[in-house]
Amino acid sequence: MTKPTRYRDWQSRFADFVASRESEPFAWGSNDCALFVCDGIKAISGQDPAADVRGYGSAIGAARVVEALGGMPAIGATRFGEEIPPSMAQACDVGLAVLDGRETLVLCGGRVWLGPGPDRLERLPLSAVSRAWRCF
Repeated sequence: MTKPTRYRDWQSRFADFVASRESEPFAWGSNDCALFVCDGIKAISGQDPAADVRGYGSAIGAARVVEALGGMPAIGATRFGEEIPPSMAQACDVGLAVLDGRETLVLCGGRVWLGPGPDRLERLPLSAVSRAWRCF
């Protein structure tokens, strides 16, 4: 993947993106963990790391995409850039956490990791991530 370039006003775009997802619940194919992360990257760069895999609408569809791409760690490595220690993550980098027994992609919000929860945007502590990728 070619590293995307952030827009000059990426910070305000990122803040707007996060605000737009505050009350949006998790939904397969529109606001699941992977598409949330990719939508955040797209909001601040115009580039969509998931452009070629959008269109599924169920847990089964998502599982098929993840399997075809080699699993979440492989998706991180091929879609989001160089792997870094999670402690080095900066705003808009991508992390891998395990929630409810399932590998989940999350977006670094600076001092927390962000991802869609059952009812709204969830914030996880920095320690929740086991792997991370530098996107920009």
